Amino acid sequence: MPSLRVPNDVVADSADLANKHTLRCPRRGCDSLILRPGTARLVNLDGATSADLTEIPAHLLQEPQTESRDDSYRDGYWKVDNMMDFENVGFLKTLEGSGIKYLSCADCDLAPLGFHDTRDQGPSRGFFMAVQRVRYT
Repeated sequence: MPSLRVPNDVVADSADLANKHTLRCPRRGCDSLILRPGTARLVNLDGATSADLTEIPAHLLQEPQTESRDDSYRDGYWKVDNMMDFENVGFLKTLEGSGIKYLSCADCDLAPLGFHDTRDQGPSRGFFMAVQRVRYT
């Protein structure tokens, strides 16, 4: 999947790892606000704890990165503890047998931008937006 340009300074404070920038839908022509600064924390999830996000076609993205992909945020997600902290996000139907709900842009339905595991009731419970699947303004 082509990844988006991720600013070097994505976190406001290295202590709490909160997002420094406004997070918006990456679709060309959509400027939907997803998260305001300071509403999510940067976490790294390995493949075993994250959902398998299908590819978003490159022609839909507003600012696709060049051929050289920066994998420094490959496992990076913005974790939101409360779904009410989102400004504009949609939830797709739960995948049968998996408990996974994909997150989408509520305005244009671009998905998947992240995921929520409905089965997780522990401290890791939350809503996860992939760092490389949002636009930073």
